[in-house]
Amino acid sequence: MPSPVTRTGADLCDSDSSETEPVRELSLFLKELRATRIEMSNIRSSLIDLTGAVQKSNERMDSLEIRINDLEGKINNEDRADIRNLERQIDQLKLDLQEREQELLSNDVEIAGIPETPGESINHVVLSVAAKLGVQLEERNIVDAVRVGVPRASVEGEPGPRPRNVAVRVSRKSNRDALLKAARVRRGATTAGMGLIGDPRKFYVNERLTKLNRQLFGKARECAERLKWRFVWTREGKVYVRKDNSSTRHRLRSDSDLSGVFGDCFVGAKS
Repeated sequence: MPSPVTRTGADLCDSDSSETEPVRELSLFLKELRATRIEMSNIRSSLIDLTGAVQKSNERMDSLEIRINDLEGKINNEDRADIRNLERQIDQLKLDLQEREQELLSNDVEIAGIPETPGESINHVVLSVAAKLGVQLEERNIVDAVRVGVPRASVEGEPGPRPRNVAVRVSRKSNRDALLKAARVRRGATTAGMGLIGDPRKFYVNERLTKLNRQLFGKARECAERLKWRFVWTREGKVYVRKDNSSTRHRLRSDSDLSGVFGDCFVGAKS
């Protein structure tokens, strides 16, 4: 029989070494795995912390954005309020200036429809108008009298150019009021018997208005005609309108007042 195989000490050492090598590798792997898990856990914790930090940052950004929008809104509102306030002040200053300018014309009248001749004496024309109206006026009562504007061109179909108005300033307001009152009483008076050239024609004596009030008066008359309002007049340099005898009168000082009274009609009047 063959003799049994006997293992030497060297063989036993090799065997133990071969058996422990996998165990050692497994042990190292487990250690690395645990380390990896710990590392991943730490990373996960860091990510959670980072996510929380990012979320908080986003919340702060949102909060800041809201505050910025609120501040911008407040600034814009304040700016708009300031602008509106300034606009109101400017409008009021314009109205005040307009009234001061009109007050400077408190002794003035404007005569329309008087034929214009070369070399005419305007003072004589004014005295003739006063006499026609039955108002006693002397030359010393006339502070200034002049044709206003540039000479007008002839219009086809008319005998001659339309005469320019005559602006008159008298020394006393009582003289001016007497002329206006007489002109209202003798509405429709003509130049007949005044020694003026041409056929008799109607003439008119009105309060003298500033340019802005004159424009306002013209727009008011246009709207009143469109909307069948009966009354448009001036008194002491102020423009008034009234729909009929039973309605309330309205004083017009600006285009805003025109819009408030006549509404959409004024839009058409401006165009």
